[in-house]
Amino acid sequence: MKITVISTFRRGKLNIGDHLITKATVEAVKKLYGSRAKINIIFRAENWAKVQPQIEDSDFIIFACLAIRKNLSATYRFLPQIIESGIPYGILSAGTSLNVSSSRLLLRKAFDEGDQNILRELASKSSFFTTRGLLTQAVCEDIGITNASPAGDIAFVDSRFEKRAFQKVGTVKKIAISDPHYADKYQNSFLYMLARICDIFPDAQVDLLLHGINDLTKKLASDMGIGIREIYLDSKNGLDVYDEYNLHVGYRVHGHVSALSRRKPSYLLEQDGRGCDYGLAISRKITVPNYKPMKVEKIDQAATTPVDILTSMIKIDSELEFSRFLGLESEIRNFSENNLKTLRTINNEGKDLFKRDIS
Repeated sequence: MKITVISTFRRGKLNIGDHLITKATVEAVKKLYGSRAKINIIFRAENWAKVQPQIEDSDFIIFACLAIRKNLSATYRFLPQIIESGIPYGILSAGTSLNVSSSRLLLRKAFDEGDQNILRELASKSSFFTTRGLLTQAVCEDIGITNASPAGDIAFVDSRFEKRAFQKVGTVKKIAISDPHYADKYQNSFLYMLARICDIFPDAQVDLLLHGINDLTKKLASDMGIGIREIYLDSKNGLDVYDEYNLHVGYRVHGHVSALSRRKPSYLLEQDGRGCDYGLAISRKITVPNYKPMKVEKIDQAATTPVDILTSMIKIDSELEFSRFLGLESEIRNFSENNLKTLRTINNEGKDLFKRDIS
């Protein structure tokens, strides 16, 4: 069977989180179907003329973490063609990066009617439609999608860590800080967070892990004497450095995923819908909203009060050896199992997909 994965990762764009999504999706498919599945990966914004032969040669198409956002049709340039092709497809762990520091009505209106229509049509003809968090689930339901169901993030799928469990952490020696997406809006938040973490853990090594090009945040960290690691330069293995740290604190959801997958305590400041999804999907309180200010608010910087809230929690948790995380591995395994269960339904399409010669 020929499976095409529609990916959010584009070579040369150096977004290591997007690479993790693609890598985890491919691993999940291989885990279920092995050599019976021939996998092809296509970037979501390619021109139709370039990808048409590969799409039309597919037996099944997976949208890995469909990004529900403004200008959806521009982000996914060939959605109408896939819908009209008749080739079966599914949406796996859809998410949203919408600004959530607004009313629910404004959140819904972030999509124009054209984007809402194509998203509804995409959903209505899909073999499955899962979301990675409860905010995305609510947005889908608000615009009339009836077959979406929350499953958690496919990015948690990694067989290397399946048997790991969270342990108490008595001494924090190394701390990973992930960088904010919107560097200019988070200068105050970032600097204050670094200062608080260094105050709580004066003897720990603190490093900034850059998930993408972020010159401003890099300079701010350098000026404070913080170590800097440009992990985005190694999209395949860069996230493995999280194994070296006892604790993650920061802004990147896939830094959060990478730490939690490795059973390391992790705390997230939510910048937008991506972080909000995790805050709602995981039952333990390990995230705090620190949303990007809206233009209409005429505020230039994200608030620093959320940093006080998060670091106060971290300080108390450190005194309790981070026992808050004990047992959380079962919940993380459930996210992986939910997505694997969803992908198993590909085998039930009724078209003998796995009997076809894929040589």
